[in-house]
Amino acid sequence: MLYRFSLLSACLFTALCCFAQQKFSVIFEDEKVLLKDSIPSEKAFSMLYFHFKGCPGCVQMDQTALVDSAVVTFLNTNFHNYSINTLSKEGIAIKKMFQVGPQPDFVIIDSKKQQLHRICGPMQSTDFLRQLQYAISPDKSLKKQREEAKLKEQDYVFMEWHVRNLDIANTLDSETIIKGFNSFPEEAYTDSLFIHFFMDFAVYDQRTVLDFPSASYQFMIKHPELLYASFDSSRVAYTLNLIAGNQMGEAFKKRDEKAYTAAKTVIATHWRDNIYRIPNEDGKTYKGLVFSYFEPLQNERDYQYYFRKDMAAYESLENEFFDKLKNNYQALFILSAVMNLDTRMEEERLTRRLKYINQAISLSPVSQAYVMKSAILFMLGDKEAAKQTYKEIKGRDLKGDYLANRVYEQLTKKLKIKK
Repeated sequence: MLYRFSLLSACLFTALCCFAQQKFSVIFEDEKVLLKDSIPSEKAFSMLYFHFKGCPGCVQMDQTALVDSAVVTFLNTNFHNYSINTLSKEGIAIKKMFQVGPQPDFVIIDSKKQQLHRICGPMQSTDFLRQLQYAISPDKSLKKQREEAKLKEQDYVFMEWHVRNLDIANTLDSETIIKGFNSFPEEAYTDSLFIHFFMDFAVYDQRTVLDFPSASYQFMIKHPELLYASFDSSRVAYTLNLIAGNQMGEAFKKRDEKAYTAAKTVIATHWRDNIYRIPNEDGKTYKGLVFSYFEPLQNERDYQYYFRKDMAAYESLENEFFDKLKNNYQALFILSAVMNLDTRMEEERLTRRLKYINQAISLSPVSQAYVMKSAILFMLGDKEAAKQTYKEIKGRDLKGDYLANRVYEQLTKKLKIKK
C-alpha cells in the first residue's frame, strides 16, 4: 500500500508540474502555416513573434514578459501564437512578408493575415500586456488608430497617445511627430503631457524633428525652466542645442547672420558638456555619445571668421580653443576626422584639422591618426604628402575600426596604391 501511495503521489506531482508548465508557457504553433494562403482561424487573432539567436532584447522578453502568467494566459486565450526564427529559411520568408526590421518584433494579424498591431523591442510585462490588449480592441489597435488619426489631428491627447504607440511599433516617422506637435495648443505647452512629449520627440532617434522657428521650440527657449525642472540638465541641453546647431548649419550655408546669431545665443546659454551621453529609456544605460567640445567658443570663432571677417579675433579664439584641447587626443582626433574624401570643405577648415591631427599624432602616433592626416592632405591637394603619410599606416592596426578602415580604403583608391 505504501508503494502504491508513493507511486500515485509521484504521478500526481508530475501531472501538476506539467500543468503548471503548460499554463505559464506560450503555446506556439507551426510557423510554416503562415506561408500558406490561409491560416487557422479558431481564434480571431494571431501573434507572430520574430526573433533570432543572440538578440539581447529577445532574450529579455523570453525571460520576462513571455513567462509572465498574465501575459501567457492572455496570449494562449486570444491568439494563435507563432515563434519565428528570422535566421531560418522559413523565418526569412515570413520576415519579408511582414516587413520586419529590428527585433524582437511582435506582429498581430487577423484570420485573413491583415496586420492589426505591432509591438517592437523589449518592454516591461505590464506594458507588453497593455499593447496586446490594444491589439484586439476594436478601437485601440494601430490599424484603427491610423484611421482615426485622419479625423483627430487637432486632438492632442489622442495624437500624443498615437505617436507613442507608433514609436513602440517602430513605425513612427517625422511627419507624424510634427502632426503630434501641431495638435497641441499653446496653452497646453506648460502641461506635463507636452513637456514630456517635447523631450521625447523634438529630437527622435538622434535626429532633429522640430526646427528652430517652430512655435513649441521657441516657447521652450523662452521657458527652459519647464524642462530643467523635470529632466537631467545634460539631456535638456543636448535637445535644445542640437536643434540650434541645425539652424546654425543652415544659416552658415546661406550666410544668414541673423539666424546664425540667434542659434549661437541659444547654444551659448545652454551648453554645458563636451560629451553628451544619450540615455536609453531605462535612464541607466546609454545608446550613444555626442561630442560638443567647447561649442560656444567654436561658434564664436567661426562667427568672427565667416561673418565679421575679423581675423585678429578669429585667431585669438582659435588659439584659446586649441589650448584647451592640445593634450586631449580623443578630442583632437574627433575634430580632425573626415568620413568621405569627396566632401567639399573650405581650406580654412582643412588647415585647422591638419593642425589638430598633427597635435594628436604628437600625443599618440597611431595608424588611425595617420589615416586622417593622409586624408586631410589629399583634400588639401597635396597628394605627395598624402602618399608619404600613407606609408605610416599599418592596415592591421585598423581592424574593427569602421571609420578608419572606410577612409583608408578611399585613400588606397584615390592615391592609386597597390596593396
